[in-house]
Amino acid sequence: MGYIEELMDKANSSMTENDFYSAVSFLDEIIKVDPNNTDAFSAKATCMYFLSNFEEAFEMFTQVLKLKPSDPDVYFGIGICLEDLKEYNRAIIYFNKILEMDINNIYAHSHKANCLFLKGDYED
Repeated sequence: MGYIEELMDKANSSMTENDFYSAVSFLDEIIKVDPNNTDAFSAKATCMYFLSNFEEAFEMFTQVLKLKPSDPDVYFGIGICLEDLKEYNRAIIYFNKILEMDINNIYAHSHKANCLFLKGDYED
């Protein structure tokens, strides 16, 4: 197993234990060695989200989207960040993108419905 794979394993273990600060330090090391590692960027964005740093998570997911424009997980990350930033209309756009890829994605439906509810659009 290579250095980056070992660091990713440590980061994933830390994330599983909800130790997001440790995970971020492992992920930062990966990014330092391999600045184009989209898996590390996505994982770090996820950590930032769970640390309630929604703006930084949003920025990171947006960067990853440029490299992985067909990854529904990245759209989901952006959507939930916007949802937590109370930007419901923008969040719905990202949840709709997921539903274009997979109409049966229950998480996209659920979060879209939550955004609609929170913005007072009870009919939709």
